[in-house]
Amino acid sequence: MSYTYYLVCLDTGEALSLGSLGVNAYTPLPEYSIGNFGYNVKREADRPAVDLMVHAVINFLLRHRGRDVRLLPETVTGPYESDHFPSNGIDTMIPTEPEEYAKLFSLPIGEPNAESDPQFMPEKLWERLEELKRGENIEKLPWDEVKG
Repeated sequence: MSYTYYLVCLDTGEALSLGSLGVNAYTPLPEYSIGNFGYNVKREADRPAVDLMVHAVINFLLRHRGRDVRLLPETVTGPYESDHFPSNGIDTMIPTEPEEYAKLFSLPIGEPNAESDPQFMPEKLWERLEELKRGENIEKLPWDEVKG
């Protein structure tokens, strides 16, 4: 069974659907498909769609730089969908039509500036970075465990 995964900004409530991810952890990277559209990075005909999807993800990450962005499955986000979440006001699926891409890419991202961006980042980010610097509250991912 496959589920849709979303990039979710927990600070703004905006979300971007990545579709039903068809990645097999045991398949080499060039073999996998992206999203529920069946795009394959090895098929030349799929390259423009893959490039647009990558652009959409980069645009979302730039728009939410310095914020708490998580990759969450629909089984987590679904019960919380409401008039307020997701808050984009746009179709949050990775667009399939040029008009949808234009709408997605019309959202302002501001000009990335590594010197001035930090002033807009939440205090909790700085607190967390200090914790990491001290080696505190560092979790190990369950899928990093060595299988015997």
